[in-house]
Amino acid sequence: MIGAGMKDIKFILRDEIERVVHLESLLEDQKLAFEDVSEHRIHMTPVGHLDFEENQGECHIKSGFIEGDSYFCVKVATSFFKNPALGLQTGNGLMSVWSMNTGAIVSLICDEGYLTDLRTGLAGIIATQHADGRIPRSLGVFGTGQQAYLQLKLHKHFFGIHSATICGRSKESLERFKKKSQHLGVDIMTTRDPKDVLMNHNLIITTTASKNPLFESTMVQPGTHITALGADGGGKQELDPYLFGRAQRIYVDSIDQCSSFGDSSYALRLEVISKNQLSLLGATIKNPVSRQVDDITIADLTGIASQDIRIATWFYHKVNA
Repeated sequence: MIGAGMKDIKFILRDEIERVVHLESLLEDQKLAFEDVSEHRIHMTPVGHLDFEENQGECHIKSGFIEGDSYFCVKVATSFFKNPALGLQTGNGLMSVWSMNTGAIVSLICDEGYLTDLRTGLAGIIATQHADGRIPRSLGVFGTGQQAYLQLKLHKHFFGIHSATICGRSKESLERFKKKSQHLGVDIMTTRDPKDVLMNHNLIITTTASKNPLFESTMVQPGTHITALGADGGGKQELDPYLFGRAQRIYVDSIDQCSSFGDSSYALRLEVISKNQLSLLGATIKNPVSRQVDDITIADLTGIASQDIRIATWFYHKVNA
């Protein structure tokens, strides 16, 4: 029997979400998520991590509320990396929206991980706009999964990039990626050699679940910006810690999270950098910092609850409009 309160819950499915997507509006709303951190409006619990090593899977749980809002949110997202071989998508999950007034659940958004992918994709765009600050014409990407595809798609949409180099681990995954992405109208080169990315692009985005650096610090050219999206817990690491010592500026979504399990954490533990060298991405959105031609900059993004809260409530209001 369904309780009376359960009948009032708004269930939102993925197809409903995809019908109302408006990327420009979502981008501006997601910028506020980073400002929520830099302006101390967000109250977040520590990120929950569950690792399933035998099944090559993981689960992340994020929750929190934004001051002055009417709702708080709890998000559960999973990644099981053997799924593609089974014909299944890697990511899954849902977001729940709760009343700040009564504590009642008002919506269950069964997005299958789509909103986590989308808000991470938009974070890459925000980093390009505000941490890099240049208008890209090409893009280098490490990874061949859904987030790599989204970075390519969104950079085409917002900046009109004309070419990209994709670095992956296997010939098969690169071929699948190129076939999936051919409709985007971007000239795609694929490679298994990191040098092909690092030598040909000054905007690079890493989107992998690697537990070891993807390339050495010395391979990165002056004038490069790197946005690292993959190290969100579970011992993941995409960047050489010594690259942080070469960077003129290091942007993070959360100083606490990036110090604990982001790529920045490895550089901090080795004392290559100190915590006061980390700058919040949300702060630079309102107060831009100009870059010099040869500056190396890094955006280390681990994913923050305010992104989930804002994208969940955005879709809750949009679907119910």
